[in-house]
Amino acid sequence: RTPGGGGAGGSLHDVGEAKNTMLSVKLDKLMDSVSGQTVMDPKGYLTDLTSMQLASDADLQDIKKARTLLKSAISTNRSYAPAWIAAVRVEEKAGKLNDARDLLAEACVACPDSEDIWLEAARLSPPDKAKSILANAVRRLPHSVRLWMDAASRELEVDTKKKVFKKALEFIPASVQLWKELINLEEENAARILLTRAVECCPQSVEMWIALARMSPYKEAQKVLNSARKKVPTSPLIWIAAAKLEEQNGTEKGLERILTLSLDSLASHGVTLERDEWIKMAEEAEKSGHVKTCKAIIKVTIRIGVEDHNMKRIWKADADGCLARGSVETARALYTSAISLLKTKKSLWMALAELEHKHGTPESLDNILAKAVTFCPKAEVLWLMAAKHKWNSNDLDGARRVLAEASQKAGTTEGIVLAAGKLEVQTGEFVRARLILQEARRTCDTPQVWMKSVQLERDVAVSDLETAHSLCEEATKKHSQLAKLWMIKGQLFLEQQEKSFEKAAKAFEEGLQPTNCPKSVPLWLCLADVWVQQGNFERARAVLERARIRVPGNEDLWLASVKAEETAVGLKDWMGRWLEDGQSALAQQLSMQSQGLKTAQHRVAKALQECPGSGRIWAEAIFLEPSAAQSAKATAALEKCDNDPHVTLAVACLWWRKENKEKARKWFNSARQLAPSLGDTYVAWLAFEMQHGTEEQQRGVVAKCVREDPHRGDRWNRITKQPECWRMPIAEKLRRCVETLFPSILAKSGPIPMPIEAPHNHASAVKDQTATSEKHNGPPQLQNGQKM
Repeated sequence: RTPGGGGAGGSLHDVGEAKNTMLSVKLDKLMDSVSGQTVMDPKGYLTDLTSMQLASDADLQDIKKARTLLKSAISTNRSYAPAWIAAVRVEEKAGKLNDARDLLAEACVACPDSEDIWLEAARLSPPDKAKSILANAVRRLPHSVRLWMDAASRELEVDTKKKVFKKALEFIPASVQLWKELINLEEENAARILLTRAVECCPQSVEMWIALARMSPYKEAQKVLNSARKKVPTSPLIWIAAAKLEEQNGTEKGLERILTLSLDSLASHGVTLERDEWIKMAEEAEKSGHVKTCKAIIKVTIRIGVEDHNMKRIWKADADGCLARGSVETARALYTSAISLLKTKKSLWMALAELEHKHGTPESLDNILAKAVTFCPKAEVLWLMAAKHKWNSNDLDGARRVLAEASQKAGTTEGIVLAAGKLEVQTGEFVRARLILQEARRTCDTPQVWMKSVQLERDVAVSDLETAHSLCEEATKKHSQLAKLWMIKGQLFLEQQEKSFEKAAKAFEEGLQPTNCPKSVPLWLCLADVWVQQGNFERARAVLERARIRVPGNEDLWLASVKAEETAVGLKDWMGRWLEDGQSALAQQLSMQSQGLKTAQHRVAKALQECPGSGRIWAEAIFLEPSAAQSAKATAALEKCDNDPHVTLAVACLWWRKENKEKARKWFNSARQLAPSLGDTYVAWLAFEMQHGTEEQQRGVVAKCVREDPHRGDRWNRITKQPECWRMPIAEKLRRCVETLFPSILAKSGPIPMPIEAPHNHASAVKDQTATSEKHNGPPQLQNGQKM
């Protein structure tokens, strides 16, 4: 009976009318038009009941209709177990447990051969009565594994569980599940005896055979696996277990023979596995500690399903997939086996060398590179990698020998010569470097060789640049289309004891001639900067206007135009502008009202129209706004340039100015993650930590900078590209940048703490063929309504 079906139900009728109508329509669709029959799906109805909650009398009305439907279903076919279970679930949801149990008692009589009914009756019964119900159930259905499993699970004592499982196995000796549960309850010796009986009763269970072999001595295990192969000749797992067994007992020589026989045996029984399946089994062998078995699997099966024309691509893809899953040994085996078939493919050697660099030892990497240059003597990149490895290992003589041998076997190529020259420069052997580059100019005669030769003279003879001038003059005649040579030629005039701006400008103008480098943006910027340094802003504007016509839509040229206007009105770089003591709030306000600054703001607005996605221009635009408007400008910048490191750095500086230390530190770190090679981030971050952080935090920033070895950034490059900074360690370059951009902070906070052991990676002289990048999730996001 349904309680509350009187006046209370009628009073809620209007409220639940729509819901009841919808439910009636759904239920009517389930009713068959033939009298006395139903097409309702009781199994589906059981699923709906699990999410049913009684919240109102309207729900009770639904229960009433469900009872009516299920009663009809049961009366139509009393032996249909799902209908009984659905009716029981309805009563359970309605809170009528006694009625549900009464229904189950009827169901057990009406459907005595349904294990679902017995299991449902046990579930809704008290523990003691449930055991009695299950005892009757297994007497009626002694071959039901589910009933025996449920009966055993209700026992608390281990010995009683064992008795239940043993009794069950008397009726169902071929049940693998029952054997597993019983074996798991036994000690090792008893488990082995049970496994011996289990494989007799379940000869097709590969898992049982392998478990028995693992628990047996070596000789017995061999016999077990031989018997297993006869009983289950289509399983590769038995062959792999045999290989693992041999590896455990130190007889690795037979691994390949065992796995080769496995392929023949499986093929004879019509079993052919895909290469991916073998790779998966090799990875599992690696995870279980059987590395030699893993390698043997790969070596024997590597040619399966691979055609000659695409084998290298497929094997590299397989190895990359293994590395992504953390299976280093499998990937190493793939590369090693691939190289044994394709010894002259340098990309395979490079990939294996990269793997050894990340996951191997210095000795293994040295061996791989030595073999690589033997089989690919003309591959310049492999020689450079070998020299770099020697250099990283502080074996400078070894690096020289490698590069000398490379010159003999691979020829005097540009990369090898430049690496040899820079090696001597970094170690202070300038005479040897001159000789190497002099010979290179004769044999190679490439633009890069000439440029490095000029740079060497520029670096060594800072006070006497005549040699550098003459070399540069000759270089520009030979290679007039290399913009860097013209840039160096002009910069040499600016590095003399008596600067010659006119000669520098003339050199830059000559480089921009139509026959030379008319579209070189750095060269245009050098020419404009000459006039900015002299204070001739009219000529600087004219140069930049010409450059924008020649190279339209370039953010560097627009940014230079904005900075020229800032310099014209006396504004410093925005990164340190608002931190200097000499610029008070009143002075800044007056400056913001100046006509010159309005010109700069107009220029930056036009720049953003031309380059709306430039984070560098947006960062400049933020700090050209009055203080009150900078937060709004930063929000607009983040919308236009999400995940841009320059905008993120500018926002970090805004939080710094507001002295919100935690947010500033978070945004500085996000800027670093977005662009680890951006040196400007480390400069500002270190200055922030010098003002607000601890010594440990300051050392952490320096250590991150040293590790990432930054090489980008307008401010970073402007300072570190000076000749006196060329051979400075990264930590010293960072110190020089902070001293230049934030002198007032250093005056108050004291010296910059350096890392305890600041590593200096000399190997940058040799081309680095491995590129790594730090993953990141982007900068922190401003919440709705949050202001800076």
